[in-house]
Amino acid sequence: MQKLRNKKFLSPLIISIMLFTIIVNSPVFALYNIISPQATITFPTISPTITLTLLPFYSLSITPSNVTIEQGEQIPVTVTVSSYFGYNKTVSLYSSNVPPGFTINFALNKLTPPTNGNISTTAFISVAKTVEAGKYKMFINATDGSLKRGVEINVSVVQITTTSTTTTPTITSPTTTSSPTTTPTTTTSTTSSSTTIPTTSPTTTLSTSPSSTTTSQPTTTTSTASSGGIDTTTIIIIAIILIAVFAAIAFFLLRKKPPPPPPPAKRYCMHCGSGMPEDAVSCPNCGKQPAGGPDTKVCPNCGSVINIVAAFCPKCGAAQPKVGEKSGSAGG
Repeated sequence: MQKLRNKKFLSPLIISIMLFTIIVNSPVFALYNIISPQATITFPTISPTITLTLLPFYSLSITPSNVTIEQGEQIPVTVTVSSYFGYNKTVSLYSSNVPPGFTINFALNKLTPPTNGNISTTAFISVAKTVEAGKYKMFINATDGSLKRGVEINVSVVQITTTSTTTTPTITSPTTTSSPTTTPTTTTSTTSSSTTIPTTSPTTTLSTSPSSTTTSQPTTTTSTASSGGIDTTTIIIIAIILIAVFAAIAFFLLRKKPPPPPPPAKRYCMHCGSGMPEDAVSCPNCGKQPAGGPDTKVCPNCGSVINIVAAFCPKCGAAQPKVGEKSGSAGG
């Protein structure tokens, strides 16, 4: 009976020891030892590398973007193309949504900005006299074939105003100058042995002595105050200094050489005769563009074949004969 009880006691003990041995040697216990606070786990650090590639592009700006113009007038604005991240293509300029009675002409309609730089040109906005006063919107655009940009410009049209000038006469009142008044001074002298009795009126003063009587006449002295003013010597010195200053200015002006004349233009506007850049689309002075068409004539000055409606020769700049005057023709 005692042996049976010992066997019942040993069996759970043996089973417990076997289970403990299995748990200690199991992977779960090994993982617990790894992640326990007594152990230090080092994981490798992976730093990702990100490569950012920026595509080149351009921007378009207008200065000013809000303008005011009178009926029948013209106003210039500056159009700027800016390059970013190595952009260097040629950009074409054009306008859109232009209301009736408005025209927009560009001095240069194609711009090639320098790499990461800016380039500008002038746009001329013209409005007819028949356009009513008010606010209008239009667009100035740019394109290089793939990238397009557009900027809105606001134009306020006002009526033509006339101003008159009124001149008000100025009345100068005369100035009265008063001269100083001189007051005479009366002095009475007496001898040492006489007694003097002064009086307030310019009369004779009598002096009495124990031995004799002497009659004394009063002596009148008149003093005049000198008038103030600039000394003549000072005026002469100032005049000499002014003459010397003007002479020095005239000497330097005569010695100054005139600036050299500008080089002659190689191209001229057929409408106003002003010099134009060789690559300009419209005239920087009047904003007009050369007219097209097959009709031509011959310039009587240089013999060049030019447009028949040209008022000036675009080659030599000479004024052309008016309608009805003798001129050459090369049209067919």
